[in-house]
Amino acid sequence: MYRIGMDGVVFLRFLRMSRNIFLVLSFFGCGILIPVNLAPGSNIYQGYGNVAILMRFTPQYVFGIRFWAYVACAYIFNLTIYAFLYYNYRVVVRLRHRYFQSDEYLKSLHSRTLMVSRMVVK
Repeated sequence: MYRIGMDGVVFLRFLRMSRNIFLVLSFFGCGILIPVNLAPGSNIYQGYGNVAILMRFTPQYVFGIRFWAYVACAYIFNLTIYAFLYYNYRVVVRLRHRYFQSDEYLKSLHSRTLMVSRMVVK
């Protein structure tokens, strides 16, 4: 933090958080949605045998009870993103408190500077 600054640390934490979110969401997405999309099910699904393989990865050809897997994944995705954001926010707040209470920051000129400007009201 003392070499690249607070902004650099927050940016690196954001990039790492984004990577971790992508890994977790791709794990759940591939583990739940691909088998749901590709598993043979009802007679309606078997009628679409000539559909291209990439089109089978979409929810267009999923019917019935298997469609609830998309609802479950939506909840899992949202809760995962909320958890990562909350955890990252707490860590960044702790970093900010530690940085603003450090001797290096307290002895710097910009920690004791106040900008006063004139505000024009019409």
